[in-house]
Amino acid sequence: MKKPSAQRSTSAKKTATKKSAVKRAAVKKAATKQAPAKKAAVKKAAVKKAARSSGGPRRYAGLPVVWQVNSGKQTVGLWVDDHVWTGNDVGECYKLDKSTGKLVSSWKLPGECVAVVSDDAWRYAGCNDGCIYDLTGDVARVAYQLGGARHDWIEVNQGVLCVSDDRGTITVIDVDGTTRWQKSDPKATEAWVLRTAADGLYHGSMVGLRKYDWSGKRKWETKCGDVRYGAIDGDDIIVTSGFFTASGNTCISRIERAKGKELWRKEARTKSSGFYSSGAEACAASASSEGTRRFFAAVGGYVFCYDDKGKLQWEAPTKCESLCNMMVQGDALYFASANGAIGRADISPAAFAKLEAGAWPAPSTRSQGRLKERSRDVERTKDTSKGVVVECVKEGGKVRVRVISKGYRSDWFCQFPRDIREVGAKFVVDEVREATQGGFYRVLGNIKRLD
Repeated sequence: MKKPSAQRSTSAKKTATKKSAVKRAAVKKAATKQAPAKKAAVKKAAVKKAARSSGGPRRYAGLPVVWQVNSGKQTVGLWVDDHVWTGNDVGECYKLDKSTGKLVSSWKLPGECVAVVSDDAWRYAGCNDGCIYDLTGDVARVAYQLGGARHDWIEVNQGVLCVSDDRGTITVIDVDGTTRWQKSDPKATEAWVLRTAADGLYHGSMVGLRKYDWSGKRKWETKCGDVRYGAIDGDDIIVTSGFFTASGNTCISRIERAKGKELWRKEARTKSSGFYSSGAEACAASASSEGTRRFFAAVGGYVFCYDDKGKLQWEAPTKCESLCNMMVQGDALYFASANGAIGRADISPAAFAKLEAGAWPAPSTRSQGRLKERSRDVERTKDTSKGVVVECVKEGGKVRVRVISKGYRSDWFCQFPRDIREVGAKFVVDEVREATQGGFYRVLGNIKRLD
């Protein structure tokens, strides 16, 4: 999640508090030790048993990181499927191998990457040049063009673009670029939460969390303080809030999606000295490999894990400053941080046990060099044997795109980058898919102009 400029300048101090948790763990070990230990491993095992019996949360010395890529620039965009997709403050977008962090593909946007989101097979990156880029081809293509205020967050749902901006406006745009509806509240700024589902849109901002249905009608509003981040999880939506309204005392809240009822709220804060919340926050929810439901908040350079009732289970410093975004799948926690670190951590009990015992292997780490601008000129071809042929036509004063290859409906339009449309031009695209709701097609993959 992107942060205001005042918060973005605080990164230098965020690692100063990391070692106190380690010292406290050492004191706890000494207090619980009644007889000389035979081996260091025995000592640590005894401490773990004591920590469990005390009923308090565990304070780990760090996360069991599997791999980490250092991009050197604050990274906000993050989406995880079969790969890890990210984007940073200088417009560098990466597609990484999920298991190793190895670079698979990359794109350089003309401006800062605000968000990376998913819609079926498509991956999109929001950019502060006012455009939303499609990342499914070798070249990032403009999928949507926006005007007006800078957008804070985006969602694409079945081809419909939903945008929240820094002036408190929500805009919903159809696949043909027509604005379906727009709602504006000048108090609803800092809108870093916009999540969509079949039942509607969830908008988090300085005034709390609001739900709208797909017609634009507000369904409910929850006053939980200023909302800094959010994620949908089943029947709930999880948010972090309170950085401004509670003077930096950030909380994680579990809110029922149907009625907006806040089920519980817990302050995300460590007793380690020097901790402070910077406003760079993230949250997530996931079932562990054992099926236990867990909720996560990343605040002030720490990750906090809560159980289904909101009880804190453990905390651990990130050692890469505050996390701006994270996703959890089973026991794998993927993160993007304020200092540009992108990585994967294993948060299973076995991994933490190895880390505490000093047996966790050193993570695979590498630094990612700066990406260079790549030509956005459309490649030309004469080969129609692979792919689908589409043609630009003028209809009703607009340049639209139809599929002319056999086997497709000629009366349906095709969602296609607007900046390369030209009446009479034909293109060969990798793939064309029918939209989920029907009635039009969507282009997927690379686009070449047919000579």
